[in-house]
Formats: sequence, C-alpha cells, structure tokens
Amino acid sequence: MKAERDKRATVLDSEGERQAAINVAEGEKQAKVLSAEGDRAQQILTAEGEAQAIELVATAKAMAIRTIGESAATGPGQKAVQLDLATQAIMAKQNIAKESTVVLMGDKASDAGSVVAEAVAVVTAMNKSGAFNPDSA
Repeated sequence: MKAERDKRATVLDSEGERQAAINVAEGEKQAKVLSAEGDRAQQILTAEGEAQAIELVATAKAMAIRTIGESAATGPGQKAVQLDLATQAIMAKQNIAKESTVVLMGDKASDAGSVVAEAVAVVTAMNKSGAFNPDSA
C-alpha cells in the first residue's frame, strides 16, 4: 500500500513538473508573440506617420507652386521672378567662390559692384526680350 502511494506521489509530482514546464513555455511563447505584434504595430504606425508627412509636404509644395505660378502670370510677378533668379545667380556665384578653388570671373572685374551690375543687366535683357512677358505670347 505504501509503495502504491509512493508511486502515485511520484507520478503526480512528475505530472506537476511537466505541467509547470508547459505553462512556462506557453508563457514565453505568448510573450514573444505579443512583443512581435507590438513591434509590427509600431512599424505600421511609423510608416503611416511618415506617409502622411510626405503627403502634407507634397500638398504644401503644390500649393506654393500654384501660388507662384498665378503671381508670375502678372507683370509685377514677372519682375519678382526675374529679381529672384538674379539673386539666386549671385548666391550661386558666391557659393562657388567660397567652396571651390576655381573662381568664375566675367570679362569685368569681380568686385561686388560688377556682380550687381551683371545681375541688373540680366534682368534688363530679360525685360527687353519679352521672354517673361505673358502679353507678348
């Protein structure tokens, strides 16, 4: 009788240890699954946020381009575009001069007055040619 009880106690202890190991393994499995699902959800939210940011930037750029286009269709708008282009040309030459060992020089001296005079000459030539005048089309 005692041997039978000892045998049953050993079997029950073994079953208890087995069930405990199964419970631990199941818990670890669930933790990994939940962690992976959380990582996936985070990646999806990050991607959606980046997509929305790209869409907002594109919409803002489109609106800015449309506004510039509408303004450029007028005479004063054309002059503003020409002035902006001349300013950008001057800045481009300044950047080249700062960052390069090669300096671009025109026929005239490379002092600030000459650069401004050249920009004014470009604007004047554009005005005379009618290249940006919507009425000459």
